[in-house]
Amino acid sequence: MQGIFGDDNLFWHASSLLENIVIYTLIITSNHLTTGRNALHLAQDLIMQNAKINRVYFLFDGAFVANKYIDMPTDEFDLTAAWTDFAQKNKISLAVCKASGLRRGISDHSIAASFSFGSIGELVESCAAANEVLTL
Repeated sequence: MQGIFGDDNLFWHASSLLENIVIYTLIITSNHLTTGRNALHLAQDLIMQNAKINRVYFLFDGAFVANKYIDMPTDEFDLTAAWTDFAQKNKISLAVCKASGLRRGISDHSIAASFSFGSIGELVESCAAANEVLTL
């Protein structure tokens, strides 16, 4: 059937593509010195596969990555800067559990750019809006 804008199947195809986009919430619990880099690689791969990430939530030792005062040697990977760059390029929220951050010495003055403190309520909302929740 021909609509005023062309083939109606085109509109069906476009809407079905939108329905097939998978929305993820990522919960990062590992610290920046162990497997924290793997979480970033997974997030990058998801975006490359046209998935959407509604929020990355740093919980427990995952909160360490949000400390802007961690001074990594120049020959080591700066995970904080990499997450900041990734979030800015892809317009993704980076939330740090306030309680986890405070327990690890992260305050309003030491939280890195692009990171913000989030509540458990925000985490629940993100998880409810996602198709998949991944904990790393």
